Amino acid sequence: MSIAATFYPFDRENVFINLETWEAMLQDLVQGNPEGAGCLSLVFYWMIRRLVEGGPAAIEPTINSVKIGLEWLFHHSNAHEACFKLFLYDLQEVLDTEDQPTNLIGAAIKRAEATDAKFEAQAAKGERAKKRRPGKRRKTPKR
Repeated sequence: MSIAATFYPFDRENVFINLETWEAMLQDLVQGNPEGAGCLSLVFYWMIRRLVEGGPAAIEPTINSVKIGLEWLFHHSNAHEACFKLFLYDLQEVLDTEDQPTNLIGAAIKRAEATDAKFEAQAAKGERAKKRRPGKRRKTPKR
């Protein structure tokens, strides 16, 4: 049976990303951009179709496909722009030692790994962390 034929009904409460979150994250991206909305919809459809038709064997390739997409999206993100600018200042030799990319980012990665390990240990004990991210949630930038 096709995905279109079985799309409705579905349990709108049994989700990990609710409608409000989808709207907050993607509204500015797709509003007035039907081609972008169509492409994004197609990617989601391909993932659903692959998982439905491929069963358990499709999980790893689907996850790997999302990872490739995340890598590619990084190059279009504010984080990429900031990292590249920091890299350029490093080449220009105007950064303090602690602000050089490998030192600055390396320290942030070590802190993130420690926080992640804490959450993983809590999860292994069956505890639920109150907050996954210690900082404020990022706002979706306007296009």
